Amino acid sequence: MKKNCFFSLFCLILMLLAGGSSWSSEEDIPFANYYVRVKEKNINVRARPSTSSEVMYQLDKGQDVLVIGQTDEWVKIRPKEGATAWVHKDMVENGIISKSNVNIRVGPSLGHSILGRMTESDPVMVLSNQQGGEWLQIEMPRNFGFWVAKNLVFFLSTENEYQDYLIREKEAKKAFIQAEMIRKEELVKRYMDVDHERVIEAYQKIIDDFPGTPEAVKSMERLIDIKEKQAIAHQKKLTLKEKRRLVLLFDEAELMKKKIMEPDGFSPTRYEELMLRYRKISSLYPNTPEAKQSLQSMEELEKYREEKIGDWKNTHIFEQEGKLKAVKNSVYAEGTHELIRGHTFNRKTVCIVFCKKVDLRAFENKRVKVKGNISLQFPEKDIPPLVEVTEISLS
Repeated sequence: MKKNCFFSLFCLILMLLAGGSSWSSEEDIPFANYYVRVKEKNINVRARPSTSSEVMYQLDKGQDVLVIGQTDEWVKIRPKEGATAWVHKDMVENGIISKSNVNIRVGPSLGHSILGRMTESDPVMVLSNQQGGEWLQIEMPRNFGFWVAKNLVFFLSTENEYQDYLIREKEAKKAFIQAEMIRKEELVKRYMDVDHERVIEAYQKIIDDFPGTPEAVKSMERLIDIKEKQAIAHQKKLTLKEKRRLVLLFDEAELMKKKIMEPDGFSPTRYEELMLRYRKISSLYPNTPEAKQSLQSMEELEKYREEKIGDWKNTHIFEQEGKLKAVKNSVYAEGTHELIRGHTFNRKTVCIVFCKKVDLRAFENKRVKVKGNISLQFPEKDIPPLVEVTEISLS
């Protein structure tokens, strides 16, 4: 895009310097020559700046030509070596144009297009004559040229800088070939062994050293691709220590899942804890088999929860009487008090309780009647359940 804008601006400056545009070579119009490169295959080179004009020959994609004039939509190029033109024999004497404003044509007849005009005393190099000696074939005069549609070429450099451009282009091509070799060497390795930074550095150097070249454009495309591959590889690449940690986390989660899905093993608290473990695995270790299996286990658990949650609410309602005591070191982090039954020698903790609505300290060391829901219960029978109190009263 930048190159096209520069090309248009460059052409505008040249037109202003020329004071206008004309396809004719009859006047010596100042013009700063520049080189362009052909964008398409088999483009037509015409005698005049018109699609109805004769096709002189064709250019292929990638050819460079020197522009010696232009209009808004056409560029006049220097003809290829060996190009010729025609002039009527009566206009030439001893290799010199003998009249003013003499038409120089594409072919040996008045029906052929006019390439330009020459004036009296201009020298010409006669090559041969045709049509009974009426027409002379001459070398293409200086500053005469053929025409190519401007949209089929793009700007390369000024005439004076063209050789430097070719040297720079050659260096850019060489650097790109080397970068491609580095890319190929690295990408055949296992993803964990690929040195992405080495490849990135090679293409970035081309972008920095040869801006505006086709190789710089291709290097930018390669750079985007290799950085995407680097990001994917980074997600996949795990150290041995991380791999062991992942396996341990996953095995613990699977064991917990097995216990939850046993008869009477399900509880909302355990479910949430296990789901949190699976989420952690899928978040910290994406694109691993364990992360994929964790997502599947989460879906399985969600379905199982929907089946069990109703039964849980109906079968895990708690209602008991006892003495309420404050507890300091509970097996449950949420637990603040314990409900005790029995006397000193056969005292038993019925449950550990907590309440979000009522301050249980007002009932400490008193006999109370407690109603609530069992929030968590371990399979071990000697560990009392955790109960969330919904109602409490003195008994």
